[in-house]
Amino acid sequence: MDLKQLKALSVLGWNFGLHLLRAAVPRRQEDQAEKFRSYFRPDRITSFTPEEHLAILEFESCTLCGICSSHCRVMARSAGKFLGPEHLAASASRSQPEFASDAPSLYLCAVCGQCEPDCPEQVPVARMAMHMRSMIRRVAPAVMPQPIQAAAHNLAQHGNIYGQAPALALPRRPDAEFTLFLGCRERMAPERVQQRLKLLDHLAIRVTGVDESCCGGVPETLGLDPPPAVSEKILAAGPKKVLTVCPHCTEALRRNPALKDKVEVSHLAEVLAERIPSGTKARDIPTPVAFHDPCHLARGCGLIQEPREVLRRLGVELKEMAESGDRAPCCGAGGGLALVDPALGKEVARSRLADAKAAGAKTLITACAGCRDQLTLARSDGDPTIFMLEDILD
Repeated sequence: MDLKQLKALSVLGWNFGLHLLRAAVPRRQEDQAEKFRSYFRPDRITSFTPEEHLAILEFESCTLCGICSSHCRVMARSAGKFLGPEHLAASASRSQPEFASDAPSLYLCAVCGQCEPDCPEQVPVARMAMHMRSMIRRVAPAVMPQPIQAAAHNLAQHGNIYGQAPALALPRRPDAEFTLFLGCRERMAPERVQQRLKLLDHLAIRVTGVDESCCGGVPETLGLDPPPAVSEKILAAGPKKVLTVCPHCTEALRRNPALKDKVEVSHLAEVLAERIPSGTKARDIPTPVAFHDPCHLARGCGLIQEPREVLRRLGVELKEMAESGDRAPCCGAGGGLALVDPALGKEVARSRLADAKAAGAKTLITACAGCRDQLTLARSDGDPTIFMLEDILD
């Protein structure tokens, strides 16, 4: 008997043994016809929105070339749990009930968009993942990961995914230049709120508070129902300019149709780049530094040079990492990854810390509190120290 015959008999024996095992082990009986019909119950039939109709046409332009997968850090570090953006595109071409079966992989996408700039067909992978999650919520909510279901509950009960109340109310000023919009994460930390107010006062930037609710960016990323509109509160605050400290808020408010052409939304990095005089002293931090571009700041808002201008005005030596700007990878927290798989999120964050170390940086600076927290969580002895951009001002 030659090797080929031996292999054939081995495969045959394996399949035969597997068949006997399946016959011996009791299995839950399902009426497949009834299961198929259940997909089309009136309460499970959900029409696409006009935006989704257009998006699906873009998703179908994917040629499955696989270029995107070579840029996906989550896929590279997930040990096969996340099948990559190419797989998402293939899944998106199926019917809603069918791609719901890919939920365990779908919710590991960081929705960072790093794979998009090099896509030959310009497939909006991040938006595709968000649409698929939204459809799963409408059609098969039970398959959403438990942390996402908990976030949905917190959003409904408390107005944010964290389930916490704001730390303190911001002062109201009738002569304010900006409405200050801190975002869910930052406004729950009183010490950081006071630091921001002190900095803005030092720079003579007059701001007024607003009765904040979630900007809607994170819920959209997770595929959840949008929170109550925040636009009315912002418009009622008075100023025609909004100052944000969270890149996700910046992008979400800029895309909010109720605010378009009515208010100007700026991230703190933009304002600092304009208002900080050259030669302003930086605090004593280890140098040189590297800058981690948050996904929503660089790719979402196109703000790449502004934080670097702040560093230039402070006289801080900058070392660029191999992947930066609109090619920068996710910190590991994006898209709910840190909620659904914290260990995988930390692995992605460690890879970014390794990038900074390889560039020769002793400090890693970012302009997103979510990135800061995720990178700090993954940091080990010997890694660069982590700072927010505004926190390095003396």
